[in-house]
Amino acid sequence: MKQVTDNPEIRAREKQFFLEAALLLGRYCIELQDLDQAYEVFQDLASIFPNHGLARFCLGEILFLRNEFARAKEELEKSLLLPTEVGLFPVNLGKMRFYRYYMLGRCFMESGETGKAREMFQKSMNLHRDHYKSWEALVSWPYERGILPTLL
Repeated sequence: MKQVTDNPEIRAREKQFFLEAALLLGRYCIELQDLDQAYEVFQDLASIFPNHGLARFCLGEILFLRNEFARAKEELEKSLLLPTEVGLFPVNLGKMRFYRYYMLGRCFMESGETGKAREMFQKSMNLHRDHYKSWEALVSWPYERGILPTLL
C-alpha cells in the first residue's frame, strides 16, 4: 500500500485510486496504533484534497485520537461543509456522520464550550440512538467536570 501512495506517477495520474489507497493506509495505521504515521498520511491527503469531506474527516479523527482537540475541531467542522464522496473505500457513512458529531462534542467539551458540546452530542444521538458513547458523554461529563449546575 505504501508503495502505491509513495509513487509520484500514481499521485499525478490516478488521483481517485491514490486517494482511496491513502485512506486505507491511514486506517491501517490507526488499527496498528501508529498514530504518527496515520497523521502523516491524513495530513498529506488533506493538503492534496482540501475540499474532500472524507479526507478532512480522517485528519480530524487522527487529531482527535492524538488529543489535539482544537485542531481536530477545525477539521471536523470543515468536513461537515464538504461533500463526502466514496468510491471503493469501505466506509459506513451513517456511522461516520454520527461519530463526527460525537468527536466534535468531545472537542467542544475539552475547550469548555458546554453548550456546543451538548448540541453535538444530541446531534450524534439523533443520527444513532444507540450510540452509548454519546449518551454516556452527555450524561456523565457534567458530573466529572463539576459543571452540572450550569447546564440545568
